[in-house]
Amino acid sequence: TFEAQMNKSKTQQFIQKFSKIYTPVIIIIAALVLIIPVVFFDQSFDKWLTQAVSLLVIACPCALVISTPVAIYAAIGNASARGILIKGGKFLELLAKVKVIALDKTRTLTYGKPVVSDVIPLNTNKEELLSCAAGAEVFSEHPLAQAIVDASIKEGFNPHKVKNFQSITGKGAIAECLVCEDETIFVGKLSFIKENQPVTAEAEKIVAQLSNQGKTSVVVSFGDGVAGIIGLMDEIKPDSKEAIDGLKALGIDPIILTGDNEHAARFVAEHLGITRVYGGLLPEQKSEVIEKILNQSQYVAMVGDGINDAPALAKSTVSIAMGAVGSDSAIETADIALMNDRISLLPFLVRLSRKTLRRIKFNTTGAILVKLVFISLAFFGYSNLVFAIAADGGVTLIVILTSLRLMRFEVSE
Repeated sequence: TFEAQMNKSKTQQFIQKFSKIYTPVIIIIAALVLIIPVVFFDQSFDKWLTQAVSLLVIACPCALVISTPVAIYAAIGNASARGILIKGGKFLELLAKVKVIALDKTRTLTYGKPVVSDVIPLNTNKEELLSCAAGAEVFSEHPLAQAIVDASIKEGFNPHKVKNFQSITGKGAIAECLVCEDETIFVGKLSFIKENQPVTAEAEKIVAQLSNQGKTSVVVSFGDGVAGIIGLMDEIKPDSKEAIDGLKALGIDPIILTGDNEHAARFVAEHLGITRVYGGLLPEQKSEVIEKILNQSQYVAMVGDGINDAPALAKSTVSIAMGAVGSDSAIETADIALMNDRISLLPFLVRLSRKTLRRIKFNTTGAILVKLVFISLAFFGYSNLVFAIAADGGVTLIVILTSLRLMRFEVSE
C-alpha cells in the first residue's frame, strides 16, 4: 500500500491534498452565502438557502479528484495490453518530461547473440577453416564459439573431431585436430595467437578493419601461421531503427551506454543514427554518465536489460527494462518493463505519457472553470439547483469519457 501511494503521480498526490483543504473551505463559503444576505441584508432565507445548497453541489470535488486517476489508469491499461508494465502513475508523468533516453546496446538495440559475418581464409580454404575452428569450439560454451559452430553446420561443413581440448579464459582455446593430421588448432584473440604462432601484417590489418566495422575477430591457426580470420557481429534488431527515429521525431536525444568496445558501439550508433556514444563502460561508470546527464537535463530515462545496467537504471529519472531477456535485478530495479522486448514501443510510450499529461491538465482546468462559474453565480444569487446538479454530473461524466479515450490511443497517433 505504501509503495502504491508513493508511485502515484505528483498531480494525483497534489489534488488529493488540495481536496482535504478545498472541502472545508467550500463548506465555510456556503455558510457565509446563506448567513450574510439573510442576517445583514434581510434577504429571503429560502432563496439564499437554495444558493448555498447549489454552491455545495457544484463545488463538490468529484470531477477534480477523478480527473487524474481515471486518465492514469486508462493509460496504464492501454500500455499493459501492448506488453508494457508501468509500476505507477508517477513514472508515466515523469516520462512525459524526459528529453534524453540512454540505451544499452547488447540485447536492447541488438539481439545479444553474435553471428558470423565474415569468413576470411588466408592459408587454407573456407571449408577447412570453418570445420577446424568449429571442431575446437564445439566444446566451448562461449557465445562466440557457438556462433562459429552454428555457421559451420549452416554451411554444410561438419566440425572436425578433436582431442585434448583446452580453454584459456579470456584468450581462446587449443585442441588437436584428428582430421588434419593431428595438427594443433589455436582459436581466439589476435594477442593469444601471437603468443603461439607467427602473425603477418596482413592478418593484423584484417583484424583492425573488422574492429573498425564494429565486429569481433576470432583468429584461427593450425599448422604454421594464421589459417584465417572469422568476423562476428551482434545483429541489430530490425525495430531498433524505427525506435530511434521515433524518439528523435519527438525531440528526444537517444544515446548509447554500453560495456562493449567503442568500435562496436559506434558501428551500431552510425547504423541507427545516434550521435552520442559511451563505450567500454563498467556498471558504475554507466551510473556516473547518467548522473552527469541529469545535471544537464533534469529528466533522463535509461533502457537496459542486465545486471550491469541496474546501477544506471536506479540512478535515472525513469528506468525501463527489457522484460523477456532482462535479468531479474534489472526488472526489479526498473519503473517500466517492456515485457515483449519490442524496443519500437518506446516512442508510443512517450507519446502516451505526454497525451496523458495533457488530458489531465485539460480535465483539471475544465472542472475548475465550470465550478468557478457556478460558484460566482451562487454569490450573486443567480444559481439554480437543477443546473448545479446537471453541471456537476456533466463535468464528471465528460472527465471520465475523455480520460477513457486514452484506452484507444494507438501506436501510430
